[in-house]
Amino acid sequence: MSLLADTLALFLALVLAAAALHKIRQPGRLGAAAANLAGVSAFHGGLLATAAATAEILTAAALVVPFSRLAGALAALAIWALYAFLVWRAAARGTAFDCGCTLFRRKSGGDRLSPVSPLFLALCASLLAVLPSASDFGPQAVFAACALFCLRFAAEQIIDAPFTNHKVPNA
Repeated sequence: MSLLADTLALFLALVLAAAALHKIRQPGRLGAAAANLAGVSAFHGGLLATAAATAEILTAAALVVPFSRLAGALAALAIWALYAFLVWRAAARGTAFDCGCTLFRRKSGGDRLSPVSPLFLALCASLLAVLPSASDFGPQAVFAACALFCLRFAAEQIIDAPFTNHKVPNA
């Protein structure tokens, strides 16, 4: 079970760190997305996105330290449950939004499947909370977590492909 817990902890830490980095690299876009999801002004959306990035970095750090892994798992569960609720609420209203999940801005949003990804991540965090933690990460856990992260990223890009505005040059 230690390999599963280590893999889940590293995977969730990678997802959180990538989300925080994404918010740091595109503050305008993701500040506007946060404002739209939370129903606040653009200024407050920027503050909200910065606070979310800070919470994600701290939670990712907690997940990779064995003695704080439970706290990190519970924080990750709270982050993704809140995000899933906000996305679900926006989708229920039929509001088009940029979820910030991908590298490119969505043309539209608000579909009923939008909360699935954060709910899956919340489920992974809740599973991690009940698994025993180990004292160190072996190479198998690192490679497995990186593989899961790449698969998640690829799946989101493939799912989001119909919504993105890519121009492919003629061959």
